Amino acid sequence: MKFSELLKEAILSAEAVLTDKQAAAVQDSILEFLDAWIAIHEPDQPDDGKVDPQRALVLMLMEELADRVEIPIVS
Repeated sequence: MKFSELLKEAILSAEAVLTDKQAAAVQDSILEFLDAWIAIHEPDQPDDGKVDPQRALVLMLMEELADRVEIPIVS
């Protein structure tokens, strides 16, 4: 499942009555906020070829936010 699909599902399941257009606007605002929030957590270290676990997590989360990869759903 893509992050945006999961987010839209959560928005539409809220008690508020929203049209698809309104839900998409809310979704876009939330995605923009999350992208900026996650980006500020990327370490400011130069790329020295070593894999920094924090940087790897930040990059993975940003890939999920951009819908470039599926979110691993565990039941």
